[in-house]
Amino acid sequence: MGRFFLPLAGIFLLLLPLDGASLRDGSDMLSPRAAEEFFRRGAELVAEAGETVRVTVDGTPVCIAAAGDGFLLTFCGRTISITSTMDPLQPIDADLPLAPFDLFCPFFRWPDVCYEGPGTALGRTAQRFTATATNGWTVRVWLDAKFYYPLCWELRDANRLLFRRLRLRSIAQNSNGEWCMRRMQIIGDGRTVTIMAAP
Repeated sequence: MGRFFLPLAGIFLLLLPLDGASLRDGSDMLSPRAAEEFFRRGAELVAEAGETVRVTVDGTPVCIAAAGDGFLLTFCGRTISITSTMDPLQPIDADLPLAPFDLFCPFFRWPDVCYEGPGTALGRTAQRFTATATNGWTVRVWLDAKFYYPLCWELRDANRLLFRRLRLRSIAQNSNGEWCMRRMQIIGDGRTVTIMAAP
């Protein structure tokens, strides 16, 4: 099986075991070059093509498989292909309240990135960034200083109105002793969606 670079670090990568490599411990400001490298690292995490994770989304069992430059989601007896060419903010399906944006986190590829410095998010040391799309939408993202994954992000429209947010609520060790996401929430479209690692 060939390896591929996921263009973004969304839900799928939060469910993969974390290896713990880091540039810095997050206690100091990064240099401009190190900050850019740190942010772009989130777009270069590698997964095996065909690798799968199982979650529940508001109680619905979902299997997410890496496929080419996208994902295959299997739920409620159906499989849906998710690609980066889809409308990023349209719900994937009436039975699955996720959007492609949640899986792809396209802000890792937006050209305009501003490093805001070290901080904390959800009790963990983080590096803070703001990324801006060509249409004026922005995402403020807190990346875990050790593992590079997004602890939380907030998507705002061109008028700076909050549109969508993700919060990683807890991580836990699996049976192999690897640290992975246990619970996260996505808030948007007037609802809160809870995503749990499958038991």
